Amino acid sequence: MRLATRNLLRRGGAGLLAVATVGAGALPAQARLATTSTVCAVAPDGGSVSRYQGRGVSWTRIGGPARNIYGGGAGFFATNPNSGNIYGYRDGRWSRVGGPGRQFVVSGQALYGLAPDSSSVNRWSGQGDTWTRVGGPARTLYAGGYGFFVTRPTSGDILRYRSSQWTRVGGPGREFVVSGQALYGLAPDGSSVNRYSGQGETWNRIGGPARKLYAGGYGLFAISPASGDIVRYRDGRWYRIGGPGYTFSVGDTALYALSPNRDMVMKYSGTGDRWYRIGGPARSIAPC
Repeated sequence: MRLATRNLLRRGGAGLLAVATVGAGALPAQARLATTSTVCAVAPDGGSVSRYQGRGVSWTRIGGPARNIYGGGAGFFATNPNSGNIYGYRDGRWSRVGGPGRQFVVSGQALYGLAPDSSSVNRWSGQGDTWTRVGGPARTLYAGGYGFFVTRPTSGDILRYRSSQWTRVGGPGREFVVSGQALYGLAPDGSSVNRYSGQGETWNRIGGPARKLYAGGYGLFAISPASGDIVRYRDGRWYRIGGPGYTFSVGDTALYALSPNRDMVMKYSGTGDRWYRIGGPARSIAPC
């Protein structure tokens, strides 16, 4: 994966994520906009957000300064670096959809937010900046095509939100990820990768030790704890598909990566361990 470096994510410019004032507790349910067919990136200086056009090394600047970006079936969102307010991108325009939150996640159907003090879990209505409280205190939120989950702040148990109800589906884990088809968890000590059966609190071990997990519509991936290599889980087996990266992003149809020193964005070819350079330096990436 040795490729020349070139900054394709233009910096600076007027901010499209305008600063707005809102109460600290104002956070944002349904707004399925599109599949995550490509990847978006924040420039190294945080000054702009760009979207990969799906060919060569062609990118389009779609927004100004951003702190964090989030993508999923319910749409693409970014937080303003100054106010912390969250904005949604649709039809070429940015609109403020809520105030600051400790964390935001995007499922296949909705945008969820954790209150700044972690006291409540909230769901965006899909309109304006109206949010509905759907749960109490939580530690971490997880979302994807398969659904929406949270961990309890004290026990670390994981709960599923479905049909307006919360159900415990498992105990603590080092981390959890959600693909289009399943919920996966890494054991508290990192010794095993496990898949939720979809029933009660039953989980099945599918892999050994891992450093970190990534998942999305394109599948499940894990980082080897020793080498940092990335491996793919497919048809009941694990396959090495590449070396270390700074971070990875899983969309509905592809896997993307930031190189270890964040000097290039890459796309997995889908075969063996071949990757293609599609962009230059970036601070962060997310499906969009």
